[in-house]
Amino acid sequence: MTPPVRPAECFEPALRRAIMRVKPEYFSWSPEAQEKYHLSMPDEDHFRIRQTVLKGLFQIEVATEDKMEAALAGFDNARYLLFNGTLLPVMGIGEDCFHLCEHLDKQTLLDFDTLHDYDHADHESQEQARKDEFPDYAPKPYRGSLHYAWARLREDRWGVLLCQFVHGRGVHNLEDRRAR
Repeated sequence: MTPPVRPAECFEPALRRAIMRVKPEYFSWSPEAQEKYHLSMPDEDHFRIRQTVLKGLFQIEVATEDKMEAALAGFDNARYLLFNGTLLPVMGIGEDCFHLCEHLDKQTLLDFDTLHDYDHADHESQEQARKDEFPDYAPKPYRGSLHYAWARLREDRWGVLLCQFVHGRGVHNLEDRRAR
């Protein structure tokens, strides 16, 4: 299935400026190439996009990842949701901009047929990491339920509703912008 072409209006002006600064050719790519970039974005691009959005939305300038994390640590939920919601079109995949805030080395969500397949691979990877760090650790069997990983998505067509949740625990943050 071909990913949807995201209309320009789903990109906040701060995000459009950031993308044009970091990867000017982005908007000429196919939807498939854009989604691949979302999930395998180089760390430097990721930082520079976030840096530009932070400046565009909040007039906060940072030069390092540590300074960015310090600035974000001072955010309340509303500002953090605005920041994350603005970034979703370039971080997530699919029509709802689904984004898992976890990753498996060189694999991405696009490498799996289902979210279950991703979760199973993530479980195996986490258990192996524990075993590597603690040789006496007995790996736990996969139980078929998602671990507590952060995910973000947009529902109700291009950002009217932004959800953040932890798998297995339900909705953590929910912002409905229709009321505004």
